[in-house]
Amino acid sequence: MFALYLVLSTALVVVGQRSVPGLPFAVSGVPLQRNGPIPQRRNINELEREAGPEWDLYVQALSSMQRIDPADDLSYFQISAIHGLPAIEWNNTGRRVGRGFGGYCPHGEAIFLPWHRPYNVLFEMVLNNHATRIASAYPSSHRYSYLQAARALRAPFWDWADNSDVPPSTTVSRLTINTPRGRQAIENPLFTYRFPSSALQGRFNAFSPGAAQTLRCPPRDFPARANFNLRRENLRERMYQAFIYARSFAEFSSSRGNSQNLEQCHNSVHGSATCGNQFGDPSYAAFDPLFMLHHVNVDRLWALWQAARPQAANFIGSYSGGSRFSTPQGTTITPNSPMAPFFHRNGRPCTPNSVADHRQFGYTYAGLDAGLRRSDMEEIGRSARRTINELYSNRRNSPLHRQPHTAHLAHLSYRAEEIRGPAKIDLYFCDKYVGDIYVMAEPETGLVTATLPVDDAIKACGKSSQDLRRIGNQMSAQITKACIYYIPIPILNGLRLEVEDLREIPSQSMDEFPEIRDRHHAPGQLKQYRAKERYAEDEDSGYDQKYPDQDGSEGGAYQGRDDGGEERDQNEYGYEEEESRDGYESEGQQYYGR
Repeated sequence: MFALYLVLSTALVVVGQRSVPGLPFAVSGVPLQRNGPIPQRRNINELEREAGPEWDLYVQALSSMQRIDPADDLSYFQISAIHGLPAIEWNNTGRRVGRGFGGYCPHGEAIFLPWHRPYNVLFEMVLNNHATRIASAYPSSHRYSYLQAARALRAPFWDWADNSDVPPSTTVSRLTINTPRGRQAIENPLFTYRFPSSALQGRFNAFSPGAAQTLRCPPRDFPARANFNLRRENLRERMYQAFIYARSFAEFSSSRGNSQNLEQCHNSVHGSATCGNQFGDPSYAAFDPLFMLHHVNVDRLWALWQAARPQAANFIGSYSGGSRFSTPQGTTITPNSPMAPFFHRNGRPCTPNSVADHRQFGYTYAGLDAGLRRSDMEEIGRSARRTINELYSNRRNSPLHRQPHTAHLAHLSYRAEEIRGPAKIDLYFCDKYVGDIYVMAEPETGLVTATLPVDDAIKACGKSSQDLRRIGNQMSAQITKACIYYIPIPILNGLRLEVEDLREIPSQSMDEFPEIRDRHHAPGQLKQYRAKERYAEDEDSGYDQKYPDQDGSEGGAYQGRDDGGEERDQNEYGYEEEESRDGYESEGQQYYGR
């Protein structure tokens, strides 16, 4: 009974924090047991396979969150809305001052990673609170094990860099789990989220998600189409390159850095995992249950970087920020800038510096041994590098990566206001597919960069390593918007290509990264990719040109035909509409993704 009292008291902390007079809600993390270990955030596929109390509680807690009144500050709806739309004040941060993006979240900025850390923690605190309440309802014969599981439960992650397939648990409409009332099949909260009718009717300001619930790929194509898209993104190689090629936090973290980076890999997941739809739109992405699984993994990858590269762990310097709910365009952002709407205890704003140590929030990850002393940073770094090498490098599988070799990279930069995402850039070398870059709707302005590895395409062309300028002059691209028209390369004044080669020297230990030497850069001349041509028009776009189909990147966009070549219905915008299947509501559905 005493243990039950302690756990229930802990559960009340989350609710109690929002009722302290004069203070905002404190994002402090799930309270830890005295003298106990810091619990790990776990892979969702591992949790599902285990099918134990943590899994049962996670599913029920998420379902419980989704049923809370959307007017409640700690409801699933309100927490999701912090990221984008509807544009509403949260945590007493004041009225909207930014004139651009309606959410609080920064994209294409150096604080992209720091801002999402307390956002994840907020979700985790509320999730754990629901889990603890549910655990206390189990019969006495099972209650203690479920209360212990609730203490350990943290928000799980989807490691798309290791296994890019959409988690199987998110693809089915019902799950069978052990509940306080016995084993039951329940509606799966990971499958979709139904928007509150009051929100769709405008109760919380403008809110037009395009459907009554979050949508993914057409049901007959999901998850096969999503998995196909994700596998083509080459996320394992790209993420490993970000770890070993980036030389600073700015290069590693943000799509403004001229290197392979975490944010661009993150963007690719948003664009591919649900064939676009709400998950591909920053204004509505956080409502899809995949969002937190995705972003907890983004935080995990940053935590690994912080341990593996302590000299470049965090944001430094300053820059001019973009427009957000609480931040006017051009605000100077520094490591001590407040990151609304999040606060620590005693009303102190969360800043990039103040959230740098994830352990203060009561969680950690495998590979970051919480049992080590904080002062033993060298051993923590070795553990992090070993984890990264074991999960993401090709050293054990490819003889090439056991020997010194030359790698080739294509660095693309573009002006966000010229392309106006969502859009997709397909890149080719001598007409062989290199990869694609997902252009998010945010940021709306400024220079954005992305990097793709070119070596597989060079090999496919039957060419060995050659002069960088010759490589750059054999590259072409195709830019697709809304799956129905193309943006001609020549009209994009801000589009630039640079190619790079470097020498990668494998380390002798799995505890260390390869050594990178002899980096060379050269400008490239990006041409329009040409395949069989067709007309693509959009009267509102200003782009009324004759441009090619993309033979080399099948699966990137639905263009009016299914795999058998049969004509499929499109609505007035060119978006395909499907019949209701597997729990989806058909009214108003628009599959506007890839």
